[in-house]
Amino acid sequence: MRLSTYSNLIRSLPFKDQAFETKKINWNRQIEANGNFKKYCDKEFKEDTIKLSRGDLFKKSKADFYGAIVSIIFWGYPRNMRGINFNKILESIPILEYALRIDKNLTQETFKQICKETKKTGVGLSTLSKFLYFFEFNVKGDKCLILDRRIIEVLSSGLYDELTSLKKISEYNKEECYTDYLIEINKISKAQNYKPDQLEFFLFHFGKN
Repeated sequence: MRLSTYSNLIRSLPFKDQAFETKKINWNRQIEANGNFKKYCDKEFKEDTIKLSRGDLFKKSKADFYGAIVSIIFWGYPRNMRGINFNKILESIPILEYALRIDKNLTQETFKQICKETKKTGVGLSTLSKFLYFFEFNVKGDKCLILDRRIIEVLSSGLYDELTSLKKISEYNKEECYTDYLIEINKISKAQNYKPDQLEFFLFHFGKN
């Protein structure tokens, strides 16, 4: 199957509108354990549920580091994260801020360094790629994009001819292959005249159908 068959659909996708809802009750464990997080949730949750879109997260990432990190996690993991990862992240916000307050034009080496630093906070590539995307980083000129389990499943299926070079990506090598993913998605998007965000959104939303 060829991606080019779906070019018109991909160009039309309003990726910034992609939104997820999360319930305050889903975060009760962390609210009870972390005073700063409780204050933030008390302010943000006007009702029992909040809805966040990609557009909202781009705005938050320009205005409030703490709020952006928390909101990106609300959006990416609306039912809460597995295990104690989120507790660890909340306790390590200063480390994350230090790691991400750098030139947004990353080299391969600075990307590897960010991976190394953020691992200490419980952040794996799936979450880190969300941070890099919403904080608008690039690696060697290629826009950072989200690479999570669902997209990896689509890539490894070999369903799309243009993406066969990315079949090798798995949960075990995704960090090493992340820049290959960026190069291919950015290159295909430029050739087909749509945004790389639109292609990433297409793979997430329609890729397995």
